[in-house]
Amino acid sequence: MTKAKLAPEIIIAKIQTSDCNFDTSPSELQRLKGESVPDEIIVAMINAPKADKSSGGVQPRRTSLRQSRSQPVRSSRSKRSARSFLQT
Repeated sequence: MTKAKLAPEIIIAKIQTSDCNFDTSPSELQRLKGESVPDEIIVAMINAPKADKSSGGVQPRRTSLRQSRSQPVRSSRSKRSARSFLQT
């Protein structure tokens, strides 16, 4: 998405509303920086909601009373690397 020259705000919004499991290891962060990914996008990736390994879904940020009684959100998506996410 950065190569498509989308605004950082758009990329961050997509990160915040997607199932995420980014590799945020120091070497990956260095690679992203070397590819000119803006800092605010990297921070959004680090702060993205993590996939709940026990249920296979992403833990919701906010829950209403109705949502808190329901089953956890499930995801059939596999892990995505930062590179594959940002290139979509």
